[in-house]
Amino acid sequence: MWIRFVQSVVSDFDIEGKANLYVEKDSSLTSAAVDNNPVICVTGEMTQQEGTGSLKLAVGSGEGVYSQEQVICGYKNGKWGNVTIKGGKLDFTGSIYNVDQFTMTGGTITSKVDEDQVIMANDINISGVYGNTSKGDSMPSEIIGAYDSITISGEV
Repeated sequence: MWIRFVQSVVSDFDIEGKANLYVEKDSSLTSAAVDNNPVICVTGEMTQQEGTGSLKLAVGSGEGVYSQEQVICGYKNGKWGNVTIKGGKLDFTGSIYNVDQFTMTGGTITSKVDEDQVIMANDINISGVYGNTSKGDSMPSEIIGAYDSITISGEV
């Protein structure tokens, strides 16, 4: 399934099969203002392809909801999901959390983070690209974490 984003919406978005995301122009997805409610829950495979726009993900604001919550989760009802970034721009405040496989071979991720991890997965593979982070003057080791393995190759 191809999903083309051309506008901004408020939505909770579940991906149970395979979804290829192509962002045609700057778009945003915001989850409902409920505690522990990610913008996108992936229990299948989500791939962000090259696009001309930026996809901004945000957790809805409300009482008891924190901006550092999960914007993409990869575990629900006993099922794990995979997230792949092949291109395009992904911008979020919060984290990509509890995914099985996180792979990044292109594109750009911009995340605003205070103290939480930006990416947490069973296995992480980042190849050919590596971004800059802004948290003080250095990148702390806890910004990306894996339960099993982390592989980073290419230009750092």
